Amino acid sequence: MAFDFDAIVLGTGFGGCVAAIELAVNQGKKVLLLERGVWWYSPEVPLPPWIKGHPEEPVQFWPRPNHTEGLIHLLSVVQSNSRLERTRRIFDVVGEALGRAHPQPLYRYSMFPDVHVVTASGMGGGSLVYGNVSMEPRWDDDAGNYPVMSGWPVAALARDDFKAARAWMETHRGKLSQVVSKFPLPGRPPLNPTSADDDQLFLRKSRALYRATHNLAGPWKDKRIRQGTAADGSDEYWAPLDLSITEYAGKPQFCERQGRCIIGCLPGARHTLPKTILNTLLDPPAGSPRPDVTLRTMAEVQTIRPLPDGGYEVSYRDLRQAQSRFDPTEVPLRVVRAPVVVLAAGTLGSTELLMRSRGHGLELSDALGSRFSSNGDFSGFAILPAQPGQNDLFPVFPTRGPTNTSHVMFADGELQMTVEDGGIPAMLASVGAAGLQVLDNALHREPLLKALVGGFLHGQHSGLRDVTGALADGTEDEKLAHVFWFNCLGTDKANGRFHLDDNDNLTLGYNYPALALHPVFAKLDEVMRAMTQAMGGHFVPFPLWEGLADRKLVTIFPLGGCPMGPTSTEGVVDQTGQVFDTARGRQSTHSGLYVMDASVIPGPLAVQPTLTIVALALKAAAAMQ
Repeated sequence: MAFDFDAIVLGTGFGGCVAAIELAVNQGKKVLLLERGVWWYSPEVPLPPWIKGHPEEPVQFWPRPNHTEGLIHLLSVVQSNSRLERTRRIFDVVGEALGRAHPQPLYRYSMFPDVHVVTASGMGGGSLVYGNVSMEPRWDDDAGNYPVMSGWPVAALARDDFKAARAWMETHRGKLSQVVSKFPLPGRPPLNPTSADDDQLFLRKSRALYRATHNLAGPWKDKRIRQGTAADGSDEYWAPLDLSITEYAGKPQFCERQGRCIIGCLPGARHTLPKTILNTLLDPPAGSPRPDVTLRTMAEVQTIRPLPDGGYEVSYRDLRQAQSRFDPTEVPLRVVRAPVVVLAAGTLGSTELLMRSRGHGLELSDALGSRFSSNGDFSGFAILPAQPGQNDLFPVFPTRGPTNTSHVMFADGELQMTVEDGGIPAMLASVGAAGLQVLDNALHREPLLKALVGGFLHGQHSGLRDVTGALADGTEDEKLAHVFWFNCLGTDKANGRFHLDDNDNLTLGYNYPALALHPVFAKLDEVMRAMTQAMGGHFVPFPLWEGLADRKLVTIFPLGGCPMGPTSTEGVVDQTGQVFDTARGRQSTHSGLYVMDASVIPGPLAVQPTLTIVALALKAAAAMQ
């Protein structure tokens, strides 16, 4: 039987991009890219020539504007996995009210009993809605390894692997930047946090995290991890993050500190993967080789079936033919065949695809669905005095700058933790009317929620907002000017397990102990409270942890589901990402079937996983020769 393509790549996130570039550019293969989402762009920058030349390609624009109306737009591009039709339809109803009937989702919000998982949907995968952080896990200089990988069932990555991943990032995406200043400062040395002259040049949230780290007291002071040497020769524990963002260097698109990274950059400063796909695969510069790549967006893959004589048949639905984004089952299946298939649909997507394909001839490991980790994703808020002069950290302005700009690391025994400053998009500063009913139940207990609702109602609730003082009738930025958002990651236990229910819906459960009982979350709570005290403020837990729910976690960095292992007893794939074939032995693999995304990571990283995904994907790609 003739194949339609040499290789099919399912997904266009980080693993999918590495796979497609390796196969199409470096090996000269004919490649099909299948992506279930659409192109997302800013209305403030010109559409790329390739997209203009393909008017059939669906394009949607980032949620906007940066106030309450933008929040309604944001809700219209969220899709939930709730099986309750009333709950499931709420985002669609919002879209219809705005005259945007059935927009394709930018976010998929998957609600499970222990944790809610937020993932991206669109060309470029997770690069569309993350904080642009490229960060390797903590390296232990004394032990010479990565502590977070000590429990992995396979050999850990080496420093050279991360160097290769960073080089790939800068080659195919752009130079990494450190953005901690209020505005670009081209041609001058990095800001010095100990310099009084530089102090007011810092983004206020970057400065606040530095001050909290520097002024930290109590037992957590001695658990900080050294990041380098300060200008005065002392140990430095705070450090800027490496971001895939363009700073001003004479280029037309650069970071304007709009605080919109996780909802879409209007100036187009982020190095999102759609740019990589266009510039490398679909529309390379004149004089560069033009790879044989076909892209099909709005293609929702259903199953992968092995063919009798080798290779695979991939079935998918063209969602452009669906009348509703919630019920595409009326669309007939299309089929394509190739000797090589790479799953790169993310932790939830790749796991679900393999589970559905198990009943279509694929013999797979019983470890499929195991070792899910939330990556210790955790949050909280420091509320500072809302008057000038009461605290020199006021205002914080979490609505300005990149979403994340700086970090500090902690180690407590085997637990590894990273704390970053977080960004809150301006459109969330005043809560929309659709959220008031939900928030009302927690007003008497949650001062942060009082502040948010009070901002929307222009001061009807006093809460944290003093309407007679500095924030009276404030801008969207000023409504949360005294709120610092802690963005935390840590080493939870990778003991979550995915299953498919009777309706083929993905479920996630935990054996005892439940995820919320893992000690890393109690420790992160202690760290945030200690840092809040160092800021001179008071601490407010994340509303889903205390307030709107009881110990509910939310993660945007899901890991596992198709974990690596030395054999099919411990893992779903081997160290190169090749899927084990249990019908032929514990170490046998399905020829040409790979997984290259966050689902193969067998444990938490305590940092954003992007660089680790790329490092693992590059090793897998090297083995595909």
